[in-house]
Amino acid sequence: MYFSSSVIITLAGFITFPIWTRVFTAAEYGKMSIAAATLGFVIVLSKMGINSAALRFYSEFAEHKRDLDFTYYYSTAFLSILVNSLFTALLFLLVVEFYPALQSDPQYKNIFRILPVMLIFESLIDIFLLFLRAEQKVKSHSISRIALRYGNMVITLLFVLVFNLGLTGYFIGSALVDALLALILGYHYFQQGKIRLTHFSVPLLKESISYGLPLIGLELSALLLTTGDRFLLQHFLGSEAVGLYSVSTNLVNYLVDFFADALKLAVLPILMAIWERDGKEASQHFLTQVSRLYLIISVPIIFAVSFYGRDFIVLLASEKFASGSIILPFIVTGHSIHKANFLFGAGLYLMKKTRLLSTIIIGSAIINIIINIILIPVLGLLGSAVATLITFVIETILLILISFRTVNFKLDLNALFKYSAISLSMVLVMFTIKGSGSLPTITKIIVGFLTYAGGILIFESQVRNKVGKVLARIFA
Repeated sequence: MYFSSSVIITLAGFITFPIWTRVFTAAEYGKMSIAAATLGFVIVLSKMGINSAALRFYSEFAEHKRDLDFTYYYSTAFLSILVNSLFTALLFLLVVEFYPALQSDPQYKNIFRILPVMLIFESLIDIFLLFLRAEQKVKSHSISRIALRYGNMVITLLFVLVFNLGLTGYFIGSALVDALLALILGYHYFQQGKIRLTHFSVPLLKESISYGLPLIGLELSALLLTTGDRFLLQHFLGSEAVGLYSVSTNLVNYLVDFFADALKLAVLPILMAIWERDGKEASQHFLTQVSRLYLIISVPIIFAVSFYGRDFIVLLASEKFASGSIILPFIVTGHSIHKANFLFGAGLYLMKKTRLLSTIIIGSAIINIIINIILIPVLGLLGSAVATLITFVIETILLILISFRTVNFKLDLNALFKYSAISLSMVLVMFTIKGSGSLPTITKIIVGFLTYAGGILIFESQVRNKVGKVLARIFA
């Protein structure tokens, strides 16, 4: 269910991406990206690690290992998040009112005035979704996430396109959807009697902060690693550059995350079960098989986006963002490597060496910021893309050096060369399709997919056999 919901949620991005890139200018898209990244950082700070503690402590209350009634678990977590988010929102609003860089841009300032409202309701949504996850109510959790994503899509489109409120309307619509879902989920828990305003435990709050506060550094570092470059681009080059960079990065994210996140969700529970049941050798064999599958999907995406990324940008985002396509080869390669780290770092997950994992992520975030500061003034957008690629390569090397001491697997280089050769053939076939515009680009995508799929079926006997079995069942 988690897998299916993630795919459905990712599809919403494919729907809205071509709309927003046509409605907003490059500078407006950059402002939207900066605002979203800022909100992500502030939400992490406002939660103070209480969400992580709530997930950790749930089983102790469920198994009656605590003297407190279960309602204290829900009530303390909810009230702590509510108070923290209100306090953080007030501080954030004060900063917005007096921050010099926002005073000369009324649109930017209005957007940032809406963020405190989103901060409060998104923090509450996060804790309610965590409750559902801890309770293993997979269906309710998935429905809530899908409702949030598609409700956001419909209402923001209404405010931007029908009410003609522009970028400000986008954030007003988002805030309204956040508020509605937070109220619905809150009503659910209050009605069940799980949250009671008088059942607040100060010792439990102190314990939660003690456990969760150190994890804030990890969460912030993970955000810095993936979105910190936007703030540096804003500082050195301005909102338009952020918009160009964000469109190219988002295109890559949609393409790679669509399969990588779904694969991670499907693989990790199976890997954990194999580790517990069959041990190290079987787990390593499984990781080898999954890594081949990852290569089969990621390699053609890297080739296609690297050679024809400009065409894809023009098709999906319009000509005004085409100049940002220069960064695509670096971004798609780096992001594909980064998203494979659930495989390269599997040993740290399995052996529960999360402190080492945290150190690598924090170190990588610091490296990324330093390289960006050096390269952006010299190479502009390209400098940030190169910095991202270098950082993700360093991160992966560190994971391999440390994680493979515990659990290693064979990364099949012959398979990598094979898929690269098939992908290169795909690119050459796509090159024969001449012309510009939507129809030639769509034709290239279809022909490229068929060429690569045909090559895989010819040279990969395992894939050919599995496809044959599936077809046999269908026609039987």
